[in-house]
Amino acid sequence: MAVRIRESSIRTLMARKGIKTQIELAKLCDMNHISLNTLIKGRRKTISGTTIDRLCEILDAQPGDFLYYEPSAD
Repeated sequence: MAVRIRESSIRTLMARKGIKTQIELAKLCDMNHISLNTLIKGRRKTISGTTIDRLCEILDAQPGDFLYYEPSAD
C-alpha cells in the first residue's frame, strides 16, 4: 500500500497559485527541491504529515486534491 502524489494535480494547484516551478514550491514549503521532486515523481515511499500540511497550506488545497491511494502489487 502506498499513498502517492498525483503530479498533474500538483501542477494544476501550482498554476492556480501562480507558482511556476517545483523549486519555487519547495522554497515556499521550506523543503529541499530534490526531496520535493522525488516525492512528486513517486520515488519516495513515505510522505510525512508535516509535508502534507505544508503543501495544503501553500497550495490552498486538501490532501485529496493531490494524494491518491495505490494498492501494493503483492
